[in-house]
Amino acid sequence: MWLNLILLSAAYTALIFYQITLLPRPLPRREALISALLLLPALIYSYGLVLDVSLPNPSSALENIFMPLARKLGLG
Repeated sequence: MWLNLILLSAAYTALIFYQITLLPRPLPRREALISALLLLPALIYSYGLVLDVSLPNPSSALENIFMPLARKLGLG
């Protein structure tokens, strides 16, 4: 389990550094903050999965949100 946590942390660290290199220089603080805030829920959810915490499935929540729209469009 500890190895999985270390590998997950290393993967997210590499991803963050990669995303920072894609941002234009000088580093815009707003874009860096938004990028970090978008990555934070994925990081928290991933740690929960590694630690075997019972987590809800986000796909079912998205299906419940968009099902009325799909029905109106004749897709569901």
